[in-house]
Amino acid sequence: MKENGTDLEFNARHLTNPAEEPKPDTVKNVHEVVLKLLENETVGKILDVGAGEGALALKLMLRGFDVEPCDLNTARFKIASVPCKEVDLNDGLPYLKDSFDFVACVEVIEHLHDPWIAASEFSRVLKKNGTLIITTPNIMTVASRRQFLLQGEFPHFSTKN
Repeated sequence: MKENGTDLEFNARHLTNPAEEPKPDTVKNVHEVVLKLLENETVGKILDVGAGEGALALKLMLRGFDVEPCDLNTARFKIASVPCKEVDLNDGLPYLKDSFDFVACVEVIEHLHDPWIAASEFSRVLKKNGTLIITTPNIMTVASRRQFLLQGEFPHFSTKN
């Protein structure tokens, strides 16, 4: 039985709390765009960089991908059946060369001190002809500019949390 696009039985087997699905740390539909980019690809091993609560990882698992999640704060990760590795992207990735068919870095790169380290590491861990997906918030929208004008900071770039 499916509810909200995920399988309840799957959730019961994999989530820390099956009644509470992981929530994305992105604006609406970012994960759906990432999934759309991957829909015609043969499933394989994917590194979910900045996995957060595991919302994208869960959706990728439901589609058959072998997901390796990592995040700076692993305590937030809600998928009990998959270990989330603690990783600081400013220090590199603890994975072997040519380990992944795909790397997804969703709404993370803008937080890094040196994004070139991460880009170099993504290239290193991707297999030949692998796919890299990087997203970053669009701060040029009217809503973003309005928030900056009124609050002095862009959405998703808050220093308060």
